[in-house]
Amino acid sequence: MNRALEVVALEKSFGEIRALDGASFSIHEGEFLVVLGPTGAGKTTLLRAIAGLEKLDGGSIHLSGRDAADLAPSERD
Repeated sequence: MNRALEVVALEKSFGEIRALDGASFSIHEGEFLVVLGPTGAGKTTLLRAIAGLEKLDGGSIHLSGRDAADLAPSERD
């Protein structure tokens, strides 16, 4: 089964606030993910990063084996 999405050690800060601190997971084709957590936990930042709308401080995102850093937001369907 191929990995549709792989998130590795994502890091993102807004000044002193650390929104993502090493988030890592993978999702295979046919699977889905639910992101839950309290306000300020980084859910929206995580989803914006996957969509290509948020510049990361560290880590990587791969979509179907391709480095998402090389993809425009419109290519991340």
